[in-house]
Amino acid sequence: MHQTEANGLRTPGTRSSAHAPSPECSALAAFFSPEERRRLTLDGLLNDLGGVHLPWFAASTPRARAASLPTLPEPLVWAGRTAAWVWTGSRRRPFYEAMTAPGRRWDIRRDALGSGVICRIRHMRLQHSHVDALDRARVTGPTRTARDLAMTLEHPDDCVLLADLAAQHRHAVERALPMLPAGDQTQHSAHARRALQQALALSR
Repeated sequence: MHQTEANGLRTPGTRSSAHAPSPECSALAAFFSPEERRRLTLDGLLNDLGGVHLPWFAASTPRARAASLPTLPEPLVWAGRTAAWVWTGSRRRPFYEAMTAPGRRWDIRRDALGSGVICRIRHMRLQHSHVDALDRARVTGPTRTARDLAMTLEHPDDCVLLADLAAQHRHAVERALPMLPAGDQTQHSAHARRALQQALALSR
């Protein structure tokens, strides 16, 4: 974990309009009363996209999946398994995981992401080029996401997510190899290199 503070995250340009959900999603969201929609939104099961509520599980593209996530206060960025889910959509969305640069100040209310929602915050060096803006959501790109997953590998599903990233974003995962700490100086670096190489081999 690095202690170098990034100078700030890339500011998104002009944002496109919110993702337009399918008629099925709109019908599903409209099935609930306003109070039920409010409670489901607080619990993170529905996301309010300007008056239209989108269930997170109905999102079928990276942009839609990012839109279905709660809004993070700056300077937090979706990362780890959450970012891997955004880029691949391959698994049921895991618990929320975000990242901020060491020393960056952030303030998040206890219920900012919904009641009962747990969000793990990692403090790591984060460069402008490592973050992509998908409408209103900021997410670590596929390369940085692959690098972070390979360096932690806390759960068996992480290997599956790495393989899915390699299958859908092979060149991005290849670019993650040079991002690892130089050589095999640490056990984590050696394990991460093998994990990325195995994921790439499986995607051929």
